[in-house]
Amino acid sequence: MKGRVPPRLSRLLGEYERLTRDEGVALRARDFSALAQIQAFKPALLTAIVDEGAALGLDRRVLWFGDCLLALAARERDNLNLAAHGLRQLTIQREHLAAARQRLRGLGQAYRRMGATSSRLFARS
Repeated sequence: MKGRVPPRLSRLLGEYERLTRDEGVALRARDFSALAQIQAFKPALLTAIVDEGAALGLDRRVLWFGDCLLALAARERDNLNLAAHGLRQLTIQREHLAAARQRLRGLGQAYRRMGATSSRLFARS
């Protein structure tokens, strides 16, 4: 079995890699609906990979299996970095929206005061 990935394990690893790649695409697109669907599948798939590896007597010390797991972990870290970056951007946008809302409230209050003053002026004439 040295260097040769058993077919079922190969399929599971490929599927997990595809989901992780799709997860990155969803993160970049900020498609949270797709992201939720993708993430719903990943835990069961990861469990199946671990179970299949254990059934075959594999662990991360087996060179090719360890390399596969390291590659998947690297993709997961990339996605984590994407998510953290997106969260920072959303936080900044939320802060900008809060500041704009505050400015609009201030303008609304100023116009209401002007409206009261204007109606008093028109009443006098």
